[in-house]
Amino acid sequence: MKDPRRGPGRYGYVIECMKDGKPVTREGFGGHEDTTESALTLQAIAEALEKLTRPCMVKILTSCSAVKVGIGKGWVYEWQKAGWKTQKGSEVKNAEIWQRVLKAASTPMSSIPEEPNPYEAWIESEMAKHE
Repeated sequence: MKDPRRGPGRYGYVIECMKDGKPVTREGFGGHEDTTESALTLQAIAEALEKLTRPCMVKILTSCSAVKVGIGKGWVYEWQKAGWKTQKGSEVKNAEIWQRVLKAASTPMSSIPEEPNPYEAWIESEMAKHE
């Protein structure tokens, strides 16, 4: 039986950084035909982190509770130590994307702040243009 939360979806991300003393903004968009919110969110984070060319502090803003908990409670590091198994011994969902995120992260991720994403409405409107 197919997971009822699966289906087509799109994602977007925004990277803000300083380069040569000036603010630089980059964005990216993508999607999949058969996916979940968690997988899309992790895909966006992985792609954004892979765009970074040098180590830096990263603030991730997302509304995806599974990703917030995985990073915020440090579960991702526990899963990694346990060979991508949960405490109950089952396979971690989206383990391959979690691994990409960790590989691309230049510094350990410890939290995702509970603050509004100033780009959320803009990303939504941009994704609509890409459909």
